[in-house]
Formats: sequence, structure tokens, C-alpha cells
Amino acid sequence: MVAGIILMFAEIIIPGLVVIFLGAAALLVGLGIHWGLIDGGLDAFTWWFISSLSLIVLLRGVILHFLPGDFSYSPANDDVDAFGELALVVEEISIHHERGRISFHGSTWPASCGVKRIAAGVMVRIISRDNIRWIVEPLEEGSTQFLPITRHNPFAEEE
Repeated sequence: MVAGIILMFAEIIIPGLVVIFLGAAALLVGLGIHWGLIDGGLDAFTWWFISSLSLIVLLRGVILHFLPGDFSYSPANDDVDAFGELALVVEEISIHHERGRISFHGSTWPASCGVKRIAAGVMVRIISRDNIRWIVEPLEEGSTQFLPITRHNPFAEEE
């Protein structure tokens, strides 16, 4: 019976409205053993297994209907956040062969430019994405301030 009470309080630590039914089934089995209705360990385990599954299937949906959990949903589009960010070319980006890699957010990614060849070690600005390949543009020569370009976010809600 103590194990049943402990399992019921474990619901606080492991939420999901499952563990409490395992504890309630253990309490029922403990009461059955106390009243002499259940004899032996195999019978106790069998009754606990059947009663815990029954409680979960029958009562979990009912209780969740009256005690809904808190959740929120917002679609994430990391690409829009990356547009205008700066990256470092780690492998030369050529025009015709679509080879080249940039270092961005701690990893290297395939990149292409389409406008001109960009040597390794040069900073570029991310302008879009094609599958896993970032489309980049070289920064203006001699620029001392890197301002992110503003792009229209197609996922933003209109105000």
C-alpha cells in the first residue's frame, strides 16, 4: 500500500496522468491483499496489471477532459530568422559548380552564390535557402558596419 501512495505522489514529478493510475491500482491490490481477496505475488501482479490498464483506459480521458493541460502552438521557421545573418565561407563558393560551404550557427552548410566566386575566409550575408543549401551574397567591399537586411516575413500575421 505504501508503494501505491508513493506512485500516486510520483505524478507530481512525472506528469501525464498515468502514474497516478498505477498508484491507484497498487492501492486497490493492497486493499485486496489486506481483505484476503488476493493471495500470492503472481495474483497480486496480475490484478495490479489488469486494474492499472483498466484505470488508464477508462478514466484518463475523462479526467483530462475536466483538467486539460497547458499547451501552446506556434510554428517555427528558423529560416526567416537566419535571413540577413552573417556567415563565414569555409570552402570557396564557385559560380558554376554550386560547391562551397559556410560556417553558420556552429556547423558548416552547403552554400551557393550565383553572382560571383567567393573565396574562403570571406564574410557573407545569408539571403535565402534552397533545401539545405544557403544562398548567400558577398558583403560590400570596404563596409565597416554590417546591418542585417530586412525581408518580408511571409509567416508573420498582418496587423
